[in-house]
Amino acid sequence: AMRNHPMMRALRCDKLILAALEATLKLFNVPAGEITEHHPVLGMLCEPPEQTKARAQRLLDSLSPPARDRLSCQIEASKAQAGSGALPLVELPSWALSLASEFCTVEHLAQQLRRSTVPIVGRVQRERLLLDMRTVSEGDVETVATAIEAVLPSPNDADA
Repeated sequence: AMRNHPMMRALRCDKLILAALEATLKLFNVPAGEITEHHPVLGMLCEPPEQTKARAQRLLDSLSPPARDRLSCQIEASKAQAGSGALPLVELPSWALSLASEFCTVEHLAQQLRRSTVPIVGRVQRERLLLDMRTVSEGDVETVATAIEAVLPSPNDADA
């Protein structure tokens, strides 16, 4: 009955689908315990919150003291969302660098960071911009710090 059903032809796996499935499954053919090292998204999902807190501290330490003062930076507990597809309600404990500004609105700061050379996307919550560290890799901490400092107006502009 299935072989003669019209949907059988529409949903049949062709060579291209089988090749894509094979390539995907090969990505997961790694030794036990190394899957998170080979797959960045799985690594982000499985990372302990303590590591995200340490990365938030490294980001805070990477900012110059004037930038930290002008942005009122803090490290705070956060809840990262796994995504809206298969896991729309899953929240993961995390840590974020929280920014507030006296020279512009939080929405403007978020917009400036999104428009920077390397776009930085955060979320506005309670009049602060949260940069969750679960999606920032170790190698990207300096890049994020540079982008934050680049969107700050010069002290002369702030006084005018």
